[in-house]
Amino acid sequence: MNDWLSMLNHSILIAGLTIALLGLILALSIRHMDRWNRNFFLVFFSTLVVYIGFNTVCHLSLMDVPDDLLLSQTTMYIYSFISPLLIAMVAFYLVRVCGENWRRSPLIWFSLIMVAIYQILLTSTWFTDYIYYFVPGDGYNRGRYYSALLIPPVINIALVLTGILRRKSKLTPKHFTALLTFVVTPFVCTILQMFSSGVLLVILGTSISALFMFVYVLFDQVENTVRQTEENAMQKASIMKLQMRPHFIFNTMMSIYYLCEQDPGKAQNVILDFTTYLRKNFTAIANEDTIPFSEELEHTKAYLGVEQVRYDGRITVCYDIQHTLFRIPPLTLQPIVENSVKHGIDPDKESLSITIHTTKESKQTVIKVEDNGTGFDGTDNDDPHIALNNIRQRLQMICKGTLSISERDGGGTVVTVAIPE
Repeated sequence: MNDWLSMLNHSILIAGLTIALLGLILALSIRHMDRWNRNFFLVFFSTLVVYIGFNTVCHLSLMDVPDDLLLSQTTMYIYSFISPLLIAMVAFYLVRVCGENWRRSPLIWFSLIMVAIYQILLTSTWFTDYIYYFVPGDGYNRGRYYSALLIPPVINIALVLTGILRRKSKLTPKHFTALLTFVVTPFVCTILQMFSSGVLLVILGTSISALFMFVYVLFDQVENTVRQTEENAMQKASIMKLQMRPHFIFNTMMSIYYLCEQDPGKAQNVILDFTTYLRKNFTAIANEDTIPFSEELEHTKAYLGVEQVRYDGRITVCYDIQHTLFRIPPLTLQPIVENSVKHGIDPDKESLSITIHTTKESKQTVIKVEDNGTGFDGTDNDDPHIALNNIRQRLQMICKGTLSISERDGGGTVVTVAIPE
């Protein structure tokens, strides 16, 4: 091997190993990445380190062209065995990111078939000299059918490339760019290496594109984290604006003031309900996760207890609670019931009747809030209707739930919440 070629390959191997180790260290230390992506890149860069490491050992063992070439043959077999696994891992990553079932993905199965064909051809090098062979005193030599060994990887890369292009609409721009770069760069390097001897082009292309893919996916994760944080902040602000209603607080305090003289015992009960209501509000504003339904139901009962006193018996409530062992986003049921009170109270009717149902159906929990009030137009743009849209968005974002509004038979409104298991 020429001195300049040896130095070039030394530089490529050192650079490739450094890049792979850098990617592994970053994957271990970066916090703005979800667990699945981090675990994937930990495995991916670990595989890349092993691949380049064995390639380096093989390269060094061939420098002096020793008579015993078992070490060189073994290390070349190992790193060549690992090489196609990298592109198969990227195929799995692509399918996973697009939300597909990898067990049913034709792309995964075709990719594994190409890997298997490659491994069979590679294993044949121990028994024939058609692909490549080692000669004592001469070292590594390509056989007449060496190019056949590279055909399965090229087909595999082409399959994954096609898969990326077909799934472009399902990928974020950064994911698309990252995956496309990783696949195209080794593909070009593999084609060039089929017609050139000596230069470790695939090592160089694979290591650089792997780090590029990681950095782009990391940037995408950071942007998602920042966007999610901003959305959570906006949701909290909306909830706070919705819940801290000065008129409701003022009217409740005035009701308590008059009850203290007329019915002290009842005033105490209202104070307890109002305190529970406020405490649950403040807790909900600070809570970013789901809560047990029993806590949301307690919040709702506290609110209704206050309103029943304020409206002096004009509100009746029926609780048909058949299922409670589930979790929901905070401030889901209470604002719906509040919406029923605000829209349902009719001066011409003696009372407003509200019924709260919970049932467990196939693979989902259903909550229904029915009232016999005046109802409201689904196109209204007032605060309570905005509140329902806010609840609908939070249900979808936090637990993939849904909220629908319909007219009740005989007048009134039905709000239905469905939460998947």
